[in-house]
Amino acid sequence: MKRWIAFWNILAKDFRTYYLKPPNISWGLIFPLAWTGMFFIKSGKGLESISSILPGVIALSILFGTTSLLAVTVTFEKKNRSFERLLLAPIPLELLMLAKTSGAILFGVVNAFVPILMAVFLIDLGHVDWLVFVPAVFLISVASTFLCLFIAVAVSEVFEAQTFSNFFRFPMIFLCGLFFPISALPLTQCR
Repeated sequence: MKRWIAFWNILAKDFRTYYLKPPNISWGLIFPLAWTGMFFIKSGKGLESISSILPGVIALSILFGTTSLLAVTVTFEKKNRSFERLLLAPIPLELLMLAKTSGAILFGVVNAFVPILMAVFLIDLGHVDWLVFVPAVFLISVASTFLCLFIAVAVSEVFEAQTFSNFFRFPMIFLCGLFFPISALPLTQCR
């Protein structure tokens, strides 16, 4: 029971200190809104193209949201040496990492539903298999969060973490199906 109290307190502190600040809230809401609107308009093929680009917009919203916030959280705490105090706390390292990453994972899941809310007003989403969609959103959030954690623990400044994150984020813009349909990407064969 004490472990879950520690988990909750670390998560609540991260939300108070980092995630619920006005720039992060606006980044978390405005960024997916802007990307979604831009790609819905960019397609130029009418409303029927929205369902084909929606998965890519959702994936980008998750990727950019999770990598941006976790990089700030971990690098600031490393710089202020408060991360060292957490490492000395009498809780398992796995629980500490779960607490530090849960906020970014939740932020990624919330970011995923911003494009969905926009699409609900434009197209019928009755064909979406929600039993597949929700776990996929969660797994994408987990994967992008841990990718960012890998980067954030290796650097000492926020701008370094953001710069290294761009090596993963920007190629995904072109590989997620927004600009080029995934079916039109070249196939590679291992020999």
